[in-house]
Amino acid sequence: MRRRKRRDDFIDSKISQRSIDLYKLGKAMLAQSFLDDSREFYEVSLGLHRALGLRPWQLEVFDFEIYTMTMTPPYPPHAGFELVRELHRRLVAAAGG
Repeated sequence: MRRRKRRDDFIDSKISQRSIDLYKLGKAMLAQSFLDDSREFYEVSLGLHRALGLRPWQLEVFDFEIYTMTMTPPYPPHAGFELVRELHRRLVAAAGG
């Protein structure tokens, strides 16, 4: 009997060493006062977005670092708020804080 894949299996497969490294690099850039709209930071953010397999219309992972993200203004379902929030949480845990 085949085991049915759970959502946790899907999310765990997105967290690779490349995505962890890009997340750490982006955090270091923010700590060094890079602007969130600078070309260098944008390239790292876009690389992380691609490494996680997110769609162009979904939220950015670093939005959870830069802004106070709440569901108060409800995001459309295709924005993937819950998915990106969970990926951010797991990246923080994998990066050690």
